[in-house]
Amino acid sequence: MVRGMVPKEKLLEWSVEDGWEPLCKFLDKPIPDEAFPQTNALRNFNDRSDGLVRKYFARFLGTQFLSNSRAQLAFGGITTGTMMWWQGRIPELTTRLNALVREVTAKLM
Repeated sequence: MVRGMVPKEKLLEWSVEDGWEPLCKFLDKPIPDEAFPQTNALRNFNDRSDGLVRKYFARFLGTQFLSNSRAQLAFGGITTGTMMWWQGRIPELTTRLNALVREVTAKLM
């Protein structure tokens, strides 16, 4: 559609792989000495995507590990406390802890 509307001398059909030369000639500009930047080249793309995957995968694993660890710790604590209460060991544990605290306090004073 555009090809039919634009005169040939004003139309540039150009691809990134063509580099600077056709673009600069069309724009009547000097050709730079540096290579044409190809940020989407496969090697660059792979490097960038690998870095992003590693970054976000590590972040995902970290958050999953922490949230799962917290949940497991809470579940373990609740389960242990419930079992100790059910077995009648919490009063015994409290008595033993109080005795230990008194003993340590007496030694420190």
